[in-house]
Amino acid sequence: MAREDVYKLLYEAFDKRPVFISKNKRILSIILRYHVKHLLGRYSKIFIKDLWGWTEDFFRSRFIEENILERIVLGHEDPMILIIEDLHINKYKDLVQRAVAIYSGSGRGVYKSLGYDPVVKIFASIREGVYMIQGLMDKVLLIKIEGDRFVELSLSQKYQEAVKVLSEAFDIYGSYKQSDAVKILMRELGLDRVEAQKILRYLYENGVIKIDKGGYIVIGEV
Repeated sequence: MAREDVYKLLYEAFDKRPVFISKNKRILSIILRYHVKHLLGRYSKIFIKDLWGWTEDFFRSRFIEENILERIVLGHEDPMILIIEDLHINKYKDLVQRAVAIYSGSGRGVYKSLGYDPVVKIFASIREGVYMIQGLMDKVLLIKIEGDRFVELSLSQKYQEAVKVLSEAFDIYGSYKQSDAVKILMRELGLDRVEAQKILRYLYENGVIKIDKGGYIVIGEV
């Protein structure tokens, strides 16, 4: 997949009702910058309701043009982007229902149940400085950050599918044994044991997954 496809997938997400989930505020800030500029093609102003408290750094960013900043308003009028560290559905139900997009630190399954699409999760991978983006049109991307841009690293369709399957299992079960990972890949992707083991070895050697001393698989870190 070419470098520019990261942005193609992001802009496809912006045209829907997306949620972006990560503890990494820098990554969320970069996505938010592109997101706001895209929405301002349709709206005269964009409102941001920040319940997490990180937009101060976002507004000071040297990467945001002055004419863009003039059209961003802090508040909860429509159209509104909601920034929330943890989902408290009862306390902020009205805001969650009204938002055109959400940036959050957690709550992936809950957002899906509320009808948001896509729900995109960004992990820190095991490899230093490399991150995984999962949920952009069912893709799994490996990226690194250069300035205010994402640079995509190569990951073939076969390994994307494997990471997606393993990551979903990790969301459900937490860390699990390497032997269980082999069985999961065999069952979900129709692989034989040798091919499943080769895929695990590749992902491990390239820093996408970690196998701890107990033989348990760990998929990144939120």
